Amino acid sequence: MSSSPTIRSTSIYVGRSLSCSGSTRTTGDYFKIVVNLRANAIDDELVELLKSVSCKRAFLGLESGSDRILENIRKGETAADMADGVARLKRGGIETSCSFVIGLPGETADTVRETISYARDIDPHMVVFNVCIPFPGTPIYEDTDQFDLIIHDRMWFLKGIPNKPIISTSGLSRTEIQQMTALCYKEFYGG
Repeated sequence: MSSSPTIRSTSIYVGRSLSCSGSTRTTGDYFKIVVNLRANAIDDELVELLKSVSCKRAFLGLESGSDRILENIRKGETAADMADGVARLKRGGIETSCSFVIGLPGETADTVRETISYARDIDPHMVVFNVCIPFPGTPIYEDTDQFDLIIHDRMWFLKGIPNKPIISTSGLSRTEIQQMTALCYKEFYGG
């Protein structure tokens, strides 16, 4: 009697700054593991551990390729840290999916172009470019002046996740944020 496919959740905690969580799915005779990682916590030991449990893909929320923007959002990682983490995963045979956010505090057309260039340089298997959405209770929602943001619809959460930018910065209007997000996809994926 053969066993049916199973779905399991797993978490791996390494050090204080890494929370590596993912799900495991039995498909045939192998496990497929996908994890979420902080790029600056990736070292060769972790890559070997992930490979040993058949990890196939890692998702990384890089947010920006601009160190200035990363400092503005208090990311705690540099573009170089993140590029190193992505490179280690790729050398280890683990696919990388990276997400970036357009319209973060201090964002300008130049920092978006820096992010596009950075994404092409690190060359992940997949990229997602999201628009910044400040959630209630977060510092960028509660103190927009400190973060150089204007939230044009502070009650957006009552209507569901917006499909157009609800913020602007001193460097980008809502329309420009939407246009720059489209440019990111065009420049990264071509077309």
